[in-house]
Amino acid sequence: MTSLWAEPAITERPARSWRDVALAALVALGSLAEAVFRTDLVWPVLGPVFGLALAYAVMVRRQHPLEVVVFGFGGMVVIDVATLIGGRDPFVLYSASVLLVLAFALFRWASATHAALGLIAMAASIASSSVVDYTGAGDIVGGAALLLFVAVLGSSIRYRRATRDQHVERAKSHERQQIARELHDTVAHHVSAISVQARAGLVEVDSGSLTGAAEALQVIADEATRTLTEMRSMVSVLRDDTTSANSDGQPRLAELELLAERSTAGTAVVVRVEGDASDVAPIVASALYRIAQESVTNALRHARNASLVTVALEATSRDVTLTVVDDGDTSSVSARSGYGLIGMSERVALLGGVLHAGPSAPGGWTVRAQLPR
Repeated sequence: MTSLWAEPAITERPARSWRDVALAALVALGSLAEAVFRTDLVWPVLGPVFGLALAYAVMVRRQHPLEVVVFGFGGMVVIDVATLIGGRDPFVLYSASVLLVLAFALFRWASATHAALGLIAMAASIASSSVVDYTGAGDIVGGAALLLFVAVLGSSIRYRRATRDQHVERAKSHERQQIARELHDTVAHHVSAISVQARAGLVEVDSGSLTGAAEALQVIADEATRTLTEMRSMVSVLRDDTTSANSDGQPRLAELELLAERSTAGTAVVVRVEGDASDVAPIVASALYRIAQESVTNALRHARNASLVTVALEATSRDVTLTVVDDGDTSSVSARSGYGLIGMSERVALLGGVLHAGPSAPGGWTVRAQLPR
C-alpha cells in the first residue's frame, strides 16, 4: 500500500497532437451549440463559458491532470450549488461528458497523491449532483461505477506501459552484454594474430629475410585495421544514449537522418521517412532507432560488396514500419544471421510488433520491423 501511495507521476508524456485539438474543438462547438439551441439552460451564459473552459482543459490535460480535474469537477459542484441556492431547475451540460477524458488523464499520468486528490473532487461532484437532482441510488452508483471504470482503465494502461518499459530496458542491457562479450572476443582474436605475426616477423629479420618480414608487417597492418573497424562498429551500438539522443535520454526517429553519416567510401547509407512519426511513443521511437542503428552497423560490417544501404521508415495511423535493406552478397548470410537478431527480436516482441530478417531477392539482406504506435 505504501509503494502504491508513493507512485510518482509519469514525466515522459506525449506532446499535444491534432487529435487533442480536434477533441477540444468538438467540445467548444458543442458548448456553443448548447447555448444556441437549448432552451432548458437556466444558466445560459455560465454553462457555455464552462464548456469552453473545458475545451482548453482538454488541451493541457496531460501536463496538468490534477488541475484540470479539480477545475472540471469543481466547476460542476459550483453549478450545482448555484442551481440549488437559486432555486432553479437542474439541467445537464452535454459538453461536460468530456470530464471522463480528464479523469482518464489523471489516472494515466498523475502521481498517486494527485489521483487521490482528484478522487475527492469527483466524489464531491457526484454528491452535489445527487443533492440537486436526486432520482434514486441507481444514478449515484452508476456515476461512481463509470468513474471507477475510467480510473481502472487509465491505471491499467499506465502499469502495462511501465512493465513493458522495464522489459525493454532489461532486453537492452542483455543485448549490450552480448555485444560487449563479442567485442572482447574479436579484439582478443585480432591482437593474438598481431602478436603471432610480430614474433614471426622478428624471426624473419633475424634470418635476414626482408620479404618475409614485410609480409608479416602487412598482416599486422591488416589485422590492426580490421580491429579498429570492428571496434568502431560495436562501440557505436554500445555508445551511451546521450551521445546520440535528446535531453531525456531517448533517441527520436528524427535522428534516423544521422545514420546517413555512416556512409563509407564504398557503401552509401540513404535514409527515407514517409508519414508523420512525430507523436510515436518514445519507447517505440527508441526501439526503432536502435534497430536501424544496429542493422546499418551489421550491413557495413558483414555485407560484402555492398554499395548501398537503405533505411526506410513508414508511419501510418496505426503502426510504424522500419525497413533496412542492403545490396551485398548473400554469401555472408551465415555471418550476419547471428549478430544482434536475438536482441532485435526480443525488443520488437516486447513492444507487440513483428520482426523479419533474412536474405532478399535478388541479393542482399533485409531487416523489417513493424511496431504499433
